[in-house]
Amino acid sequence: MNSLQQLVAGCILYLVLALFLMLTNPRSTMSVILIIPFVLLFIANFLVVIPILRKFNSRKVNVNTSMLSNRTRQTSVLIAGFPVILLILQSIGQLTPKDIITSLVIFILIYFYIIRTSSISFPNR
Repeated sequence: MNSLQQLVAGCILYLVLALFLMLTNPRSTMSVILIIPFVLLFIANFLVVIPILRKFNSRKVNVNTSMLSNRTRQTSVLIAGFPVILLILQSIGQLTPKDIITSLVIFILIYFYIIRTSSISFPNR
């Protein structure tokens, strides 16, 4: 799937998410159905973020493409997951400024861990 297709798919998922939120009543649906918006939001965010990161990373030269691809995918998951985590905390009434700062620090530490582990070259086995 190329970048344009991923962006279009992400936008379509945002529309599906908006329709789902407008057409469902959370008080009358099963609790399992209430997980769907979070999953849709994560997938849509991922599909929109990954082409953007690939565009920025394509400017780097002399980098192993598989390492760059793994790092881009991992960073995209991280960026896509951050607003979803905050939204989940808000939906259960547990989002405070302290939680936002804590989540941000954790996500920044994970990002630096991704950068550190992807820059280490492992010998071929």
